[in-house]
Amino acid sequence: MFKILLNRINPHLEHNQFISGEKFSIADITGHFMLHLSKILKIDLKKEYVNVFRWQMKLEKRTSNPINNLM
Repeated sequence: MFKILLNRINPHLEHNQFISGEKFSIADITGHFMLHLSKILKIDLKKEYVNVFRWQMKLEKRTSNPINNLM
């Protein structure tokens, strides 16, 4: 099921910065949390879902990302 979702959002993110288009939204926050499943499921986003990987990197670089405050 997770790969079905990745297969749907990968082409969408080819033409959009975020899930809802050009503006960051709650959909991106929820999606970012979900992407951690790819590590558990051993899915190589960088290799298999290039646009999803690019989106993930963009989200992780946001200053509002709480992970950035831990480092």
